[in-house]
Amino acid sequence: MQKLNVEPSLMAGHLATKYLGQNGMLLFTGASLPFENPTPNSLAYSLAKTSVHYLVMSLSLREDITIDSDVIGILP
Repeated sequence: MQKLNVEPSLMAGHLATKYLGQNGMLLFTGASLPFENPTPNSLAYSLAKTSVHYLVMSLSLREDITIDSDVIGILP
């Protein structure tokens, strides 16, 4: 789960801090399940998705991403 979800998100976030221009958009895919119900049978899934949500919140507050740009996390 980490290699499939967290590592690509970290890489995209890092590249966005370097190259995302004004009026740019950075979009991440999360999941609403870990926030709605406990998921003891899929702990790795919940940890990976929660990590991506935290990354979205943290990137949206960074000063090196322009104010005109958007950092979005969708919860399918």
